[in-house]
Amino acid sequence: MNDLASDHAPEGIAVFGASDAEPDSPPWTAALEIGRRVAEAGVPVVCGGYGGVMEAACRGARLAGGEAIGVTCRVFAARTPNPWLTLEIEEPDLAARTHRLICLSRGF
Repeated sequence: MNDLASDHAPEGIAVFGASDAEPDSPPWTAALEIGRRVAEAGVPVVCGGYGGVMEAACRGARLAGGEAIGVTCRVFAARTPNPWLTLEIEEPDLAARTHRLICLSRGF
């Protein structure tokens, strides 16, 4: 892993998606299934760490016994990370957050 990746976070599969996806909507349901399948393959899910698609992917991963890594951002200090995270990595801005998401992932 490169210099921006945490020594404590293995490379995973990143899930990008809308933070406002509602539970049981098609994007939310798809993300839940993706998270489950990624975890069953023994790979951590990496996402932005908040709600919607990000939370669904993390939930799917955790329910399957896997890891869920959330890369949050100080810009969104008023938001609460989703409760399914096993690891939260906070970045100072959106550019650093996006870069970290890419660095922690071997696929998208």
